[in-house]
Amino acid sequence: MKTGIFHFSFALALGLLSIASKAQMYLDPNGKGQLLMYPFYTAAADNDTYISLINSTDDFKAVSVRVLQAHDGRSVASLYLYLSPHDHWSAVITKTSDNEGARIRTADISCTIPTGIAAEKIGNIGEDLVFEGAENDTASNNEIGHIEVIEMGTLNYQESGDKYLHPLNNNTFSENDKNAIDSLKNAIKHTYYAPNDCSLLTTAWQAPSENTESIEPSSSAFYYPDTDDEPGDFTQARVPLAPPSGGLFGYGVIINVPDGTAAQYKAIAINNFMSGSYHPTPGGNEPGIDDGIPSATLRKKNGRKAVFLAGPLADLASNDIRNSRFIPSDKVSLLHVNRTRGATSSRLAGGGQIIAAIKDNNSRDSFNFYGDHRSNSSFVDVSGGEQGLGLPGSKEALSALLGRSRIINDYVLEPALNANTNWLITFPTARDFIAVAPDSTNEYITQRPFGTLGSQSGFPCPEITFEFWNREADGDTVLFDVNSGTTLRTSASPTLCSSANVVSFAHKTSMLNDDKSGSQINLNIPLSKQFSNGWAKLGFPNAKSIGRAGTPGQETEKIPPITVNGLPAIGFAIQKYVNNSATSAGALANYAVSKAHQYSTDIESGVSP
Repeated sequence: MKTGIFHFSFALALGLLSIASKAQMYLDPNGKGQLLMYPFYTAAADNDTYISLINSTDDFKAVSVRVLQAHDGRSVASLYLYLSPHDHWSAVITKTSDNEGARIRTADISCTIPTGIAAEKIGNIGEDLVFEGAENDTASNNEIGHIEVIEMGTLNYQESGDKYLHPLNNNTFSENDKNAIDSLKNAIKHTYYAPNDCSLLTTAWQAPSENTESIEPSSSAFYYPDTDDEPGDFTQARVPLAPPSGGLFGYGVIINVPDGTAAQYKAIAINNFMSGSYHPTPGGNEPGIDDGIPSATLRKKNGRKAVFLAGPLADLASNDIRNSRFIPSDKVSLLHVNRTRGATSSRLAGGGQIIAAIKDNNSRDSFNFYGDHRSNSSFVDVSGGEQGLGLPGSKEALSALLGRSRIINDYVLEPALNANTNWLITFPTARDFIAVAPDSTNEYITQRPFGTLGSQSGFPCPEITFEFWNREADGDTVLFDVNSGTTLRTSASPTLCSSANVVSFAHKTSMLNDDKSGSQINLNIPLSKQFSNGWAKLGFPNAKSIGRAGTPGQETEKIPPITVNGLPAIGFAIQKYVNNSATSAGALANYAVSKAHQYSTDIESGVSP
């Protein structure tokens, strides 16, 4: 693979020279947002995972739900969900009837695309959404992974006097288009415990040639054409969505029926992920975490905030770049979407929102145009080449926002309780930085923070450190075991080799998966007997995300970089206990609890890459 130089439209690059005065994406402390990440699901080892999603707002929302498998984070299932105000949607991820893979099932009647997934009425169960597998995967690899929920937009329009305004450009909206939105909102709305008519969502996505006899104003409202050589432009839809409004929250529950245990966790919520709507044709790889805004608000150790802007670290105003119109390839970013017809139905990938912003304002861009993708050529102008490179964007910003130098939690392995602990560690952005090389099943192209730009055989495994203490090391005690508080040393440094990982301790069996469902996602850390209970730190010593530092409204030309040490990671721990003293006939004395991880962050400004 070549790692030399990559040509792209220089006029577009100049658009990276300023940061928006508008808000950046941020972790919402109240757990509500536009982007939700459910850190873990499992249908292995007798587990089922129940997921819930709540719309806490007064808006009618279009939401993308995507399931990503554990090994390399590839998408195995997706659906569109149309939520009415204050709607609640739930589903279960469980094994298929032949026990050879996983599926989503729901008794919820909220509108979906594909339509058959939703139950027809209360008390029924909809059709199974069976998880797909890549050519080099087995079905059981899909039994474990994580879930990504993105709000694509709201069904809204503005009123100005006696006129209605287009959701994106504020042009006058026709009466028929206004009626189309009202019709779709009424279709999604729950009346007498059920949506009024989910079939209108299906016809809204159909081509006009399929709806020639329909008089319904919403017919073909979302449809937009594409061509044989490139995906379509979603802004050409007759009725685009208004921007997202956030307010989504959710949680998951992992239930093991034979053990009689349940453990609940919260979804991670990101607010201000997109400032404009993005509603691509269903069934492709879009939308994704690379389609948001390219900046994030970070919080340093001292409590102060910093702005991370994804962008080339080369000085775009330098004479060398101005004269050559070339930029080194290690300053741009991998694309995860194959830009061919059928591979994805959307036009944008790899920082799509920043691409559109740059194209719409050629010199110094204020990033006010996110979501308003009016020029189909903007995508082609900034992507291409053997590596599939493009401008950095929201995936870099999101990775910096979730960057952790250490993960901290406790462990309980108490023999008297037959206790066990698993740490779940998920890298939710990994698939956007680790791409399968063309015409290969075991060669990967990697990029920072998951490795230096280049190719390698086998999935890249970030190196970790592990420090651990027993309970006697707490408080004022001076008792300190010789092995306590030191980095774990083995013949080879321990690694995490999947996008979702299960860490177990002291040779205990994983509670959440088995060898059939993917032994590569397991890491067992040996602990001696005196460490049956305690706490630990797991660190990422050699990983970092690098962008541009600044404050809102500040130009980024010639300002220093900002470095976020560590990896983008989310997750939690599950502990299980067995009460052997419960001797009553038929008593099942198993208990499970989930514990959120604590994290350390390490952010440096002005540090060269």
